Amino acid sequence: GRGVKQSTENDMEAVRLLLLAEAKDIAASTNLLGWLQQEGRGGLPKDDAMARERYEKADAADEPFAAVNLAVFYRDGRGGLEKNVEEAMRLFRKAADAGNARGMFLLAALHSKRSRGETDTDGQLARQWVERAAAEGYGDAMMTMGSYAYIRGDYDGAADWYLKAFKAGAAIAPPEERRMNQALQRVLRKLGVYDGPIDGNMGPKTDAAFERLGEAD
Repeated sequence: GRGVKQSTENDMEAVRLLLLAEAKDIAASTNLLGWLQQEGRGGLPKDDAMARERYEKADAADEPFAAVNLAVFYRDGRGGLEKNVEEAMRLFRKAADAGNARGMFLLAALHSKRSRGETDTDGQLARQWVERAAAEGYGDAMMTMGSYAYIRGDYDGAADWYLKAFKAGAAIAPPEERRMNQALQRVLRKLGVYDGPIDGNMGPKTDAAFERLGEAD
C-alpha cells in the first residue's frame, strides 16, 4: 500500500511481480512470497509449510529477512518445524551479523529470556543487541532503550528514546506517571513541537505535539 492503494487486487499484482522476480532467482522476492503465503494474501493460500520452504530457499541465498522469518518459525514451532531455540538463535545471529535490525532485536529477546540477570553473559548480549538495533533505528529496540533509562530513573533519557521510537513508527507505551509525562513534555518542547506547560497533564496540547512530531521530517 505504499504509493498505491492497499487492496486485494494490488496484493495479487504484488504476487505476480514477485513471481517474475523469483523466476530470476531474486532471493528477496522469494522471502516476500513466503510472507504473503504465511499471511494468505494476494491469492496465495495461507500455508505455513509452503512459507517455510520459501524462507529456506531465500535463506540459502543469504537473504537476511528470510533468516529472520525462518528463525521465527523455529522459535515458535511453525511450518512443520519442531521448536528449536538454538537454531532460531543461529538464524537470528546470521541476520544480525548481516546488519538486519529486526534480527538483532529478536536475538536480544531470546538472550534476555534465558538470562538469569543483566550481569550474566546472556543478559549482557541481550543489552548489546538491543543497543545495536536501536542504533539502526529499529523502533521496538528504541522503546526497550527507553525502558532501560526509565528503570535507571533517567526520565528525560527515557522520554528521548520513547519519542525516537514513536518517530520510527513503534507503538509506544511510556509508564503512566507524572514525572514521565513531564519528561515527555520537556523533550517535545526541546524538539520544537510543544509550547504548553510542563505539568504532566497529557491533554490536547500534548496530543497535538505528538501529531506534529509524527508529521515532521
